[in-house]
Amino acid sequence: MAFRENSSQQLNWGDSTLSLTRREFERLQDSWAADFAEMIFPYINEARFAVLYSENGATRPNTPVNFTFALLLIKEMLRLTDEELYDQVLFNTQIQYALHTTSLEEQPISDRTLSRFRERCYSYELETGTDLIHDETVALAARIQAAMGVSGHIKRMDSLMVDISSRNMSRLQLFWRIVKGAVLEASRDADMAEKLTGTLRGYLEDSDRSDDIGYRLKDEEVGEKLQTLMEDAVALRELLPEGAEARQAFRVLLRLLEEQTDKADDGVVTLKEGKSIGADSLQSAVDEDATYREKAGEKHRGYVGNVLEATDDNGSVIVDYDLAPNITSDIQFSKDVISNLGEKNGSGDPDERTDTLITDGAYASAETVELAEDAGMELVSGTLAGRDTNPAIAEFAVDGETGEVLACPAGQAPTSSGYDADAGTHCAHFSTEACAGCPMRDVCISKEQKKSFVVRFSDKQLIRAEQQKKAESEEYQILVDKRNGVEGMPSVLRRKYGVDQIPVKGLVRRKFWFGMKIGAINVKRLVASRKNRRNDGGNSPCPAFSGNVLVLLRRQFGCVLPLFRAA
Repeated sequence: MAFRENSSQQLNWGDSTLSLTRREFERLQDSWAADFAEMIFPYINEARFAVLYSENGATRPNTPVNFTFALLLIKEMLRLTDEELYDQVLFNTQIQYALHTTSLEEQPISDRTLSRFRERCYSYELETGTDLIHDETVALAARIQAAMGVSGHIKRMDSLMVDISSRNMSRLQLFWRIVKGAVLEASRDADMAEKLTGTLRGYLEDSDRSDDIGYRLKDEEVGEKLQTLMEDAVALRELLPEGAEARQAFRVLLRLLEEQTDKADDGVVTLKEGKSIGADSLQSAVDEDATYREKAGEKHRGYVGNVLEATDDNGSVIVDYDLAPNITSDIQFSKDVISNLGEKNGSGDPDERTDTLITDGAYASAETVELAEDAGMELVSGTLAGRDTNPAIAEFAVDGETGEVLACPAGQAPTSSGYDADAGTHCAHFSTEACAGCPMRDVCISKEQKKSFVVRFSDKQLIRAEQQKKAESEEYQILVDKRNGVEGMPSVLRRKYGVDQIPVKGLVRRKFWFGMKIGAINVKRLVASRKNRRNDGGNSPCPAFSGNVLVLLRRQFGCVLPLFRAA
């Protein structure tokens, strides 16, 4: 299938909108479809996706990429299934108008259009590591941000747990499902099927599943059943041919045994203690990328999403996002975001500059505060991860270049001072006379020695103390309060966009769907912003095809124009 850009989007005399009455057409122009057609569809970068298709121009051309990508956005905006969206595209003039297809005799969609495009994107990312959906969603976010007039100088961030839609399984259930799945897969291979004997063949028989996975087992029987399942898994492993890990059912069986069992020197396999099994161990028989994490007293199996918003009085736009296994910490997200924003700050474009990044305490540490400063921005957080330090440390005057302590909070200069750059520690000695009678002695961190008083603190303690001091100011608290807006995003993604019910497995596939939901949120914010401006007396949106003479005639003559419609 050859790549071809969708360059033909003009109206003709058979356009379906020409049969609308004036009132219907004005209603269409005031709907989300007009804003989408004007502000989103023309700016989808089709060339970005050319890598998904053949360079042989003699082959059949692709379904227009801007049409397909726009469909995926609309699907999430309207919360439709693929099947429902298919029908809507065929019969809904509003959606056709948003997609610039009202003049087509037949809509360029089949029941496989979306699934084929998804598979191409999945395969490309698995092969190259490049997430085309993320890149395009972020690029459109920049367009939406400019259209809404939202400055990027202040950004805020939040994360949410994205649980896998399959039921949480106990260790016993996980073993049972994986062993049964591997036996079924082995039975499809003639050579292996002959070797399935004894208890392994029992997995092929229809039975009361609740008995097999322990619903009716007594507590004292669970351990015995788990031991049996492990032994069956080990026996099955011995039957697997070389290269078996290429098949999903066998791959998860091998991983299960690697993570959940120990093998002694004499070859005896035993179950690991539950506490010794890592959080990154297999959590589902079908979702290999899901991990385990406890947060705020709740157990989660799946992923964690991170959302970065640009915000000001004109609104907010999600300018970046990420999805990762849920063992990924907020501190790691913070480092990644600061690094990316720092690169943009260094580009020299003032419109791309981030001055303030607002987070909650889980994102902030002495290290991330320092990283933010190096990137040319301020990291604002109500608290910092970890324990507070002595606030008096922030009152010591420290030379920014040499790291030497210049004076104590009382203004006394040290008799000697040094800085260990490798260890990141400051050390200063003060005379006994200066410290013994100091009025700040009770709060000072100095320690008395035989001939002097000594002060020692690390870079991290200094940064933390300075951050604690900033947090006491009114200006700082105003910035902290600005983060409240992004805290509702997890609820929106769960309630309105079903982020915990994404119907695919694996990180790459889930991130695709997560990205389209983020894109849909941004589009809806743009539509709401433009509608508010119109209601406030601002300029109304221009027609999506404002350069076309048919639209100009339509606007001039209203419902008279359908009289000239071609037969």
